[in-house]
Amino acid sequence: MPNGIDRNFARYISCIKGFKAKFNHWPTKIRLEPSMIEELKEVMTNEDYRKMNQRITLIPDDSNLWSDDLYIAEDNEHNTYDLMQHGHGPIEIDALNWLGIEWPDYGPDYGPD
Repeated sequence: MPNGIDRNFARYISCIKGFKAKFNHWPTKIRLEPSMIEELKEVMTNEDYRKMNQRITLIPDDSNLWSDDLYIAEDNEHNTYDLMQHGHGPIEIDALNWLGIEWPDYGPDYGPD
């Protein structure tokens, strides 16, 4: 699992890649901890956040009582890919390009208050 300051974004992207690899199409939504959705809003540009939301719906889900690690990509046919169960998606799948976004700049001042 990634451990850098951008580890949550890396996990988010990897979950999307894993879904694409497993089902051969892109997910339509992804379940994330509410704090992860807030993190995306904070570190992404407004334009990238808007573009991302045109491709995939972010669903706040705080049902994981044991951890903040909730990354579950889904489609409208109820196919799911749980990053914590299945692991990271293949490096060669370009989820950033599909989403139309750049890797966000977390910057030197990003971190918990």
